[in-house]
Amino acid sequence: MKQAIAQYNEAERLARQEKFREARPLLEAAAKSGYGRAWYALGNWSIHGIGCRKNYRQAFECLRKAVRYGAGREALFDLAICYETGKGTSKNVRQAARCYIESMQAGDPEAISEVARIHYWGIGVKPDHSKARRFYLRAARRGDLESAYLLAEMYLTGEGGTTNRRSAIDWLKRAVDSDDAKLAWDAKERLKQISAVTM
Repeated sequence: MKQAIAQYNEAERLARQEKFREARPLLEAAAKSGYGRAWYALGNWSIHGIGCRKNYRQAFECLRKAVRYGAGREALFDLAICYETGKGTSKNVRQAARCYIESMQAGDPEAISEVARIHYWGIGVKPDHSKARRFYLRAARRGDLESAYLLAEMYLTGEGGTTNRRSAIDWLKRAVDSDDAKLAWDAKERLKQISAVTM
């Protein structure tokens, strides 16, 4: 495994220099030795067409092997996207939900908002606004400003719990600072609407 790790590290160094054709054989060798992070990198490269043509079927298989060889935190989230969108495999929202949840449990912070979303809309799981609200709160506390906006809306409508106008305003004020111009604008407009109603 030491050799596989060394090959992976060298491939990573070459990739930073955009020498993808030189890096790919090293990744493949590390992957064949059972190094999960190498399988994840190959899957990711296949999704984005890095050093190769985009190939979702190949990406899906690499991601599955990444999970098998211990790179679940990285690979489960991308596998969830494959299952949800049907890219590289048959569409399967239950499997997508399972992968999002396992990704979150493995420590991927990005998965928390996705777990909230699937519970809100009932994607692969039973709709549960109470769970959605709890997960949006977790994601928002970690700095996910889209989750902050969606949480604010739930506080305003009372979905998943009681209404809480003060908390809604607090989360909307945070969402205003988003780098996403549309999200920031939506949050500002929502704050104006709330102010107009209370005047």
